[in-house]
Amino acid sequence: MIELLRIVVPFLIVAILAVVLVILVREGWVTWERRRWQRLRSRCLALLGELDMVTMDELLPLALKLKRSFPSTIVESVLDEFCMRDNPQPIRQKIAEIYEYVGFVEKHIGHLQDSKAWQDRAASAEKLGNIGHPRAVLPLIAALLDAKEDQEVKNVAMRALGSIRDPRSIPPLIESLGLPDPSTGQPLADVLIRYGEMIVGPLMEIIASSPRE
Repeated sequence: MIELLRIVVPFLIVAILAVVLVILVREGWVTWERRRWQRLRSRCLALLGELDMVTMDELLPLALKLKRSFPSTIVESVLDEFCMRDNPQPIRQKIAEIYEYVGFVEKHIGHLQDSKAWQDRAASAEKLGNIGHPRAVLPLIAALLDAKEDQEVKNVAMRALGSIRDPRSIPPLIESLGLPDPSTGQPLADVLIRYGEMIVGPLMEIIASSPRE
């Protein structure tokens, strides 16, 4: 028994040391990767930190630099942070254009149109509304008017259109007022209110063209 222990114990010690070493290496790598991510994210934030000084003509070179210099996950994360801030409209427009130039608008339009899970489609619709790029308007309208689309996706698409407030979305939103689902009435009215004076003309046209008794 003692002889067996003399043989086994060194192997056990080596195995334990090997496991400890693997854990230490893994933890060290995780820490290094986290710090690298933070450094890259800080650099990316710094590039976008003076958007008010960047002209519209300078956005494409800036977007290409971001795309070349940083992983797409970092770029999108930083853009999302900027997007959630209470920025003036010119800054929001610049952020939306950078989203478009680096390919994120196209990505989320693709997810909205092709993802099999309704949760993914709803998430992309919400993201497109937050981005606010005009290119998202027609795909969002298509989702809203798609008879086969999940109702939750339609609701998110409706809110996204209300966030973008593109005049092209007013007619389909008004058209949706006539849908039989009563649960959409109040949310849809809340969305239409966001358009302010833009909604008055189309509503008056509908009232004028309605058959009178």
